[in-house]
Amino acid sequence: MHPHELPDDIIRLVLRESLVDRHNARDTFQANLPLLAVCRQWRCIALPIVHSGAFIQYGNESDRRGSKSGTRHRAIREPKRAKTTTNLDLVVSAGCAHAVKRMDISVYCRANPIPGLGAAVRLMCMAAEKWKSTRGLAISVHPDGRVFDGSTIDTTEYQDDIRRTCAALAAALPAVRSLCFGDYYNNNPISWVLYGELAALCSGRLQRIDARCPIIMPLGCMLEHLGAVSICYRGRIGHQHSRMDLSSLASLTLANWPPDHSWAPFGPDNGSGALVFSGLKTLNVTYDAPNIWMGPDALHPDGPSWALHFPNLDRLKRAVFPQHMDSVSIYAEAPVLQLVPDSVQEDVSVPEPGNSRLAEPFDTKLKTIRIHAHCREQQQALLIPALKCLLLRTPALAVFDSRDVLEESIVDFVDAYSAQYPHLAAIDFRLRDSGK
Repeated sequence: MHPHELPDDIIRLVLRESLVDRHNARDTFQANLPLLAVCRQWRCIALPIVHSGAFIQYGNESDRRGSKSGTRHRAIREPKRAKTTTNLDLVVSAGCAHAVKRMDISVYCRANPIPGLGAAVRLMCMAAEKWKSTRGLAISVHPDGRVFDGSTIDTTEYQDDIRRTCAALAAALPAVRSLCFGDYYNNNPISWVLYGELAALCSGRLQRIDARCPIIMPLGCMLEHLGAVSICYRGRIGHQHSRMDLSSLASLTLANWPPDHSWAPFGPDNGSGALVFSGLKTLNVTYDAPNIWMGPDALHPDGPSWALHFPNLDRLKRAVFPQHMDSVSIYAEAPVLQLVPDSVQEDVSVPEPGNSRLAEPFDTKLKTIRIHAHCREQQQALLIPALKCLLLRTPALAVFDSRDVLEESIVDFVDAYSAQYPHLAAIDFRLRDSGK
């Protein structure tokens, strides 16, 4: 049977299974272009699938190269002719603008990202009526850290330009529900304020935010409809006077979240000091950066004033892949997994429940925990007291699941604990020696 003889539903299924997903929209689009070359019938079906992501890249790596002289922002000038790469013209000419679900904008600049974002907005406004189906927007700014010191910038000088650019961008994408902001190494406060202004303009319809760098929200802004929030590495959302509505938040991801980050954006307005994540079903906490040590203050960076409550939590995922276990014994990230040692000395001891700031039990209906623990042979003896501390503090635990190579001493401990607490459905802790 020739490919053009296949039913449309089968062709569409084959095309979706054949799609290549790269780390950005540009690479994804280029990798999937060959799907258009099979035959005319396949091309008609593949066009809206391949063109579901649009991208605009303003500038490139060569535009950011320059002399190290003049490190202050007022001494830095943008290139006179910055190169713009986009597939918008191809999307529009193919009649697939209605199929675009996500718009990716990347700006490579010396200091000020506003000219690049302004150029992207002008490109989109050429067919403003075409982007009414776009639900996702990702913006990343890549300043040149070699010639740019973000601490010298006064963002008040750029407020008018920021508001004008964000208003035009929000008008060009009226159906946006998801925002992804930032480059991990973005040290540009102009873009931080710009991200917050755009989020505030879209707050009435915004359902998801991914923060990979700081997002400075306007004063008094309230994000009322967020269902999912992801905060990665240097990311933080909000201002001490901006808030999120925790009742609508169903999914929270904290990836490599440093312990000095404030919980203030999640905080209540009444000053009660209790953060009740009443709608949260999934909490995903990941720490894989070896330079981040989660001490006793990791979940209470503002001191003991915040009390965290997850009354309806169904799933907690904790993934830890530390790379220097010779100097660190136990990592602890999530509020239910309270196994934080007092120090990182050779004779690390796990604190008793009454000695830890996080010792008070949380009112949770937790059903599943997955732990991925890597450590070297000389550190294995520390895991048993850590496990004991963990399990004593999670009496409602139903499934304790991990993957790695089974270790006899831990198995004996787990078996004994299972016999003592038969209400636990299963306990499975497996350890892999990362030194092998």
